[in-house]
Amino acid sequence: MSVKRLYSLLPLGNTGAVLVNSWDGRTDDAGPVTLAAIPEGQEFMDFYGIRLLAGTTLTAQADSLAVLINETAAQRLDMADPVGKKVGQWTVVGVVRDFHVSAPTVPVEPTIFFGSRDRGPVDLGQDILVRFDESDTDRLKHFIDSLAQSEEPGVFLKITTVREAYEEYLRSERTLQRLLTVVAVACVLITLIGVFAHVSLVCEQRRKEIAIRKVNGATATGIFRSFLKEYFALLVVACIIAFPLGSVAMQSWVERYVERMTWPWWLYAAILVGLALFVVLCIGRSVWRAARENPAEVIKSE
Repeated sequence: MSVKRLYSLLPLGNTGAVLVNSWDGRTDDAGPVTLAAIPEGQEFMDFYGIRLLAGTTLTAQADSLAVLINETAAQRLDMADPVGKKVGQWTVVGVVRDFHVSAPTVPVEPTIFFGSRDRGPVDLGQDILVRFDESDTDRLKHFIDSLAQSEEPGVFLKITTVREAYEEYLRSERTLQRLLTVVAVACVLITLIGVFAHVSLVCEQRRKEIAIRKVNGATATGIFRSFLKEYFALLVVACIIAFPLGSVAMQSWVERYVERMTWPWWLYAAILVGLALFVVLCIGRSVWRAARENPAEVIKSE
């Protein structure tokens, strides 16, 4: 592990914004657009391996006014084919894929990337990015701190990893996730206990009916099927009501997130099948116990 000189590392603290009032294809009713600006554009993309979707990189351009934009900037500027178009005084030479430059819960900003030839010396007050093997974190932190002290004695560096930064961004989401997991497990347990208690109570109340059916020649299988049809009808009605309401509630909740997932159809099918199997087990247990009893004793006790 070696770092030639401290200023050769990539700074990111001098990112800013650019207000664009003119661009190719702008309509009369379009207002100015603010673009986040990353001066070290090509080095930034090489460092993170950001994908180029169209055009060429900044290193291949001799023009100091050549820039790259991301997908969101192209959409905001209403450019279907941005390569070669003018944005302010600059010429777009390429389009890069959208990525998060801050918290993953914050929408991707329209961003413009400049070359790094005029960035000047690195200010130690800026962020400095270092790519390293994660298994060597402690040694790297010590190395960078000692290097900084040798270059600028008395300067304090706060060294952190991208993983730690993201975990800080997502701390509230992790807490919410744990809370929702506990609530979901509690709701499932309450539901299963309620279904079991209801089926057991109904079968106990209908012991005399089961006994009379047996006297009239009904089999345990036939009695089980009649109970099953009744409860399956209730289960289907409950799912028809609950699934749309739950889907609407979840959709309104995920609207506040930037990256959203869709609910697969098999999730609802799995819930329905799971509940159906549990109902079958509950009914089978209760009906089997009631069917094994002596009909004469049941009728006499009732």
